[in-house]
Amino acid sequence: MEPYAALAIVLRRRDIGENDRIVTLLTSEYGKIEAAARGSRKAGARAAGASEPFTELNLRIAHGRRLDVVIQWHVINAHGHLRSNLSQLARASYICEVAELFTIDHDPCPAVYDLVSGSLSALESGFIEHDGAGLDCVVRAFEVQLVEIQGYAISTRACSHCGRAISLDHLDARSPFSPMLGGVLCSACRYRASDAYSVSPDVLLTIERLKTQNLGNAADLRLDATLASEVGRCLRWFLRHRCERETKAATFLELIRHDEGLERDGDSIQYRRGD
Repeated sequence: MEPYAALAIVLRRRDIGENDRIVTLLTSEYGKIEAAARGSRKAGARAAGASEPFTELNLRIAHGRRLDVVIQWHVINAHGHLRSNLSQLARASYICEVAELFTIDHDPCPAVYDLVSGSLSALESGFIEHDGAGLDCVVRAFEVQLVEIQGYAISTRACSHCGRAISLDHLDARSPFSPMLGGVLCSACRYRASDAYSVSPDVLLTIERLKTQNLGNAADLRLDATLASEVGRCLRWFLRHRCERETKAATFLELIRHDEGLERDGDSIQYRRGD
């Protein structure tokens, strides 16, 4: 079979043997794939650049019996700054791990590719002018838009149990939210989910805004510390239910955020049936 061309982002790599690596790639044309980057572990090897996480490349890939092999590469954007600073590294690693979990092998999804590419670029450019809180807004926009693309949209305007319409414009009290059911609950369904807990109207409005937020200026959003923490907690638990586990990068990111003096998104939620 003829080699094929692909526009790809390196999500992850792992060593194999003494000289090679296997890279997990998110491609625009073929979805998520794995391929061998031969010789990429050798000192000074030109192939090393083809296996660095976050790198965006044009590739030519040869079909293999068990594993495809990268035979040509051209770096479009190395995103080198994302690997030189822990604040950016933690957030970029999280984006790539979540993207890997929410995509299926060989299932083309150009929208997810564009979202990951745009999020990494926003993190890289945003670091110059913004602190960790600003970069967190890029991550929040990525999370909300990823689940929207993949069919797990967070319900903010309709009860996630009965479908009853909910007007965000007239909410003046905290509303029950169920990560398990996928969003807000109406007053009649507040006890339908064992994991439901209360969120403020501003949380729902912020999530709604993030669904259409331009990634390029997401870092310009100004959320107060309490709101930012509550939105982060809400999304973290929503994704945990969809992934059925906590991501490794999320734990690392929480440590970095603590060092930056930011409020924790919360490892636990106090479920209060009467909220």
